This record gives sequence, C-alpha cells and structure tokens, in this order.
Amino acid sequence: MQLRLPRPKDAEPRRKRPPIVSTADPCPCGICQQQISRYTCPNCNLPYCSLACFRSPEHSACTDSFAQKSLKDDLNAEQENGGDEKKKMLELLRQFEEQQKELEEIQQAGPEDEETGPEAETRRKERKELEGRIAGLDLDALPPEQLLSFLTPEQQAAFEATLQDPNRVNKLVEEEFEGDEPWWVVEQEAKLLKEMLEASRNAEGSKTVVPGGEEDETDAEQVRPAPVPADKLPVLKVGPDGKAIANPNLFFNVVAVLFGYAFTLRTFSLASFRSLPGRSPERTMAIQVLVQLLPFIVERSTSTFADMYEAIESVAAGEPQGMSSALLALLLHDVAHLLRPAPIAAISSSTPSPLASHALAPALSAISDLHHLFCTAIATPQPSNGSQGPTSGPTVSKALIARPSTSAPLSKRERQRCMLASAKLLFYASFLFSTGNEVVQAAGVLAVMAEREAKKREAEEGERKKAVERRKEDFAKRKEEGQGQVKTDEEEVRPEGPKIVELA
Repeated sequence: MQLRLPRPKDAEPRRKRPPIVSTADPCPCGICQQQISRYTCPNCNLPYCSLACFRSPEHSACTDSFAQKSLKDDLNAEQENGGDEKKKMLELLRQFEEQQKELEEIQQAGPEDEETGPEAETRRKERKELEGRIAGLDLDALPPEQLLSFLTPEQQAAFEATLQDPNRVNKLVEEEFEGDEPWWVVEQEAKLLKEMLEASRNAEGSKTVVPGGEEDETDAEQVRPAPVPADKLPVLKVGPDGKAIANPNLFFNVVAVLFGYAFTLRTFSLASFRSLPGRSPERTMAIQVLVQLLPFIVERSTSTFADMYEAIESVAAGEPQGMSSALLALLLHDVAHLLRPAPIAAISSSTPSPLASHALAPALSAISDLHHLFCTAIATPQPSNGSQGPTSGPTVSKALIARPSTSAPLSKRERQRCMLASAKLLFYASFLFSTGNEVVQAAGVLAVMAEREAKKREAEEGERKKAVERRKEDFAKRKEEGQGQVKTDEEEVRPEGPKIVELA
C-alpha cells in the first residue's frame, strides 16, 4: 500500500493543470471572416463555415484536387464495368442474330409448312368456334364459371388436367408475368445493340443497313416518358449569389423516390406508368404501393433523409413482403442508371421541354412519370355507386403477384394526398433542374455509391447461395452416412434366427 506523505509547510502550492478541452471561442471562417467556422478542410486544415466558402476561389487548390479525385474514381468504376458491358453487348448481339435466323426461317418456310393433318384441322375448327362464341363479350367482367361454360367438355377436361400439373402451371404463370422491362432498360439494350451493329459493320467494312434499325431507335426514344414542361415547375428561392436555395438533403429524398419508382414498375412489369389508362385498377394499385413505400410524398412534412442508405432502407422497410439482396441490388442498379449524368446533352429542335436536354434527364423523366400517374388519378372522374361497372379501355394483363387486386375508386382523402404528392414531385423536379452544376456533380457521386452498394449486395447474395449449397451438400453427406450407420447397427444387433438341425 502506498502512503501519501504530508507536504512541508514551506513548499510551493501546486499548479492546476490546464483543461484538456479548450474553452476559447470558436475561430471565425478562414474564407469570409464573418461566420463562425463549423468545418475544417481535411487537406489544409482551414476552418470554413459553409460549402460556398469551401468552393471559393481562395480555396481552389483543395477543391480542384477533390474534383480530380472524384473524376478518377468515376473513371476507375467505369473501367471496372467495361467487362460486364462487353458481355452484355455480346449477349445482345447473339440474341439478335438468333432472332434474325428464326425470322429468315419463318419467311422462307411460308404457309406450306403449317401444321397439317386431321388433328391440326380439328384444333383450328375448335378455335374458330370458340372465337365465335366469345365474340363481342367483355371477358374481364364475366365470372370464371361462365368463362368455363364456353369450353367444350374435352377442353374443360384438358384445362383441369393442366391445373393438376404443377410444372405446366408454373410455366403458364411465368409466361403470364413475363412483362415489359422498364424504359431505361429498353433504352440501354437498344443503345448497346446499335453500338454492336455499328462496330460489326465497321469491322466488316460494309455499309449494309439493318432493316428496321431506324424504327427500333425511334421506338427506344419514344419509350422514355416525356418530362413535364419547364413552366410548370415551381420557382425556388434565390440567394444573393443568384443560385437557388434548397436543402442538400433533398437529394436523398429523390433517391428514395427513384428507388420506389423502379420497384413499382418492375413489380407491375411496366415500361412506364403512361401506358396505364386513367380508370384501370392497376393505376389505383400502383398509387397504393407507392404511398406505402414513400409515405413522405403524401404528407405535409419537410423531413429529409440523412444519407442514401437511410433512404433505401426506409423504402425497403415499407414493402411488407420484404426485399431480397438480389432485388435490392437490381433496384440499386436502376437508381444508379437514373442518377448518372449524361456527359453530353443532345439538344434538337423537336425537344418539347428543356428538361429533356438536361444532364439529369433520366431522373427528371422518372419523376415526371410519377407526377403524371398522380395527376391522372386526380383528373379521372370517379364512377357513381349506382353506375359502377367494368372499366373501359386497355388494361394491363400482368397483375401484381401476391397482392390483393382492387378496382375501388380513390376516396376524397386519397385524392387530396395525390394532389400533395404531385406538388412535391414537381418541387423535386425543380430542385434537380434549377440548382445548377452542384446537383449534377452530387448525382454523379450518388450514382457511383449506388453502383458500389449494388455490387456489394450481389456479392452478399452470391456468398449466401454458396453457403446454402454447402449446407445442402453437408446435409446430403450426413444423411448418407447416417443411413449407412443405421444399416450397420441393425446388422450387428439383429438376433439370430432358428437353426435347422438334421435329425438322425
């Protein structure tokens, strides 16, 4: 035990230690010398108060190096994706060649190679009779029992036999739910196919024009939803420097909106919401799904997400059936594609809106498609209770999997929420369009982050599948070893039977 000796009387008093944390006032901003500094530059340790001071010309040495580093990271990421893009292009070219061969074979075969014989003739006759019986009927409004009554007894028996076969049922379900790809996927495939065809023609040194190439390119351009006119966007507040004033965290809300938009389109197997008529039940169901995933767009709140990961997790938590790692990776790829700025914006005289030539045109088109969805729901007249009948116009045949279908009209409260959602979506579009180059740069950074997170999710899903396969193999081995051990034990403990003894 250590004893503490008393101090002598003539000893000098002890000095107090200075505090570890300084109590001095915070230093002012090293750029403007007016505001209190809140941040410190990681390169030169210069205190600054805001992003505007950080990007001032006096601090250009650090900002230029940061921009160069971000550009290098983007280029490295694009180089890493080069191999995957090449594989996709080769696969698309292979599919195109196979389709061309099939088309040539069909054209060369002609009508003489059609099915012949008594069975084919019987099928054609039954098909014509069925078409005559159901001509002029609204099949969507008829109950299943009445639909089955149009079939012959043989056809009903074949239908019931099909329902009893799980493999045939699964095949029919897969064919039914194999719908359209989102519009940005169609655009990307058309672009890759065009590049491959041009590279192939340049390599062969021929100027052969592929039939239908220009039509396919036009269709790919038309599949993208048209952005809203610029005069419909709300005007943002402008600061003394002439730039729009907006909360930077709004960008994370935009990420959440794009994530929910991609999920809903893929769930309904739609290219865009503009293909839905105003009174279709799918439009009402899509709005209900979006409101469930993105409740903040229909609420009178100004809350924002703190980062991209919080935004993605919030949307994923809104899906009651959950989202697998593979689905999250796919949706993150979609968000990265929609956020990636265009290096060169094509401007033509036929461009209907300045938003179409903006660097963030894909994201603006996605938000415009959502705005059109909610606006159409508001403008569509609601049927009265006495005259409510089947909806007219085309409907989407790809119903939502494992989700109840409803064609009930929107209530008054739901219509008010749709109005609020359309107004917020216009504000998000104005935020992307009016805040200048800073938002474009931030979009590029978020696109890279989303792509990296998608690759991380894909790697996790791959590891999970490998672990499942290893568990299956281990379980099968243990099962085989256990069966062999059981047989051995039975042979050891098996009692001896009666012995046959010869009697003399």
